[in-house]
Amino acid sequence: PICCVDAGDILTIMHDNAGNRARIEAKTREILSSPAVPILLGGDDSVVSPFLAGFADHGPVWILQIDAHIDWRDEVHGERYGYSSPMRRASEMAHVAGMVQVGLRS
Repeated sequence: PICCVDAGDILTIMHDNAGNRARIEAKTREILSSPAVPILLGGDDSVVSPFLAGFADHGPVWILQIDAHIDWRDEVHGERYGYSSPMRRASEMAHVAGMVQVGLRS
């Protein structure tokens, strides 16, 4: 049988972008080490890259992105792992085999 479990919120600290990414990736790896598959719902663009990085030892993976925006900018205000860039960062990960983007508008 298939079941879903809420693993709870991951502690994030304002202005600790690198630490937040490390905590998100670690939680993703922790869930993957159990007989479970993590699913990311919600959060801003900064949570996607560390979530996907957690799958590095479990690839190849495909991404289903449901969003109005392509999220393919290289960086915004010097930040490469935040706003409007997660799908570009995902495309750079060796374990990401591909992605399907649904809902895009011009």
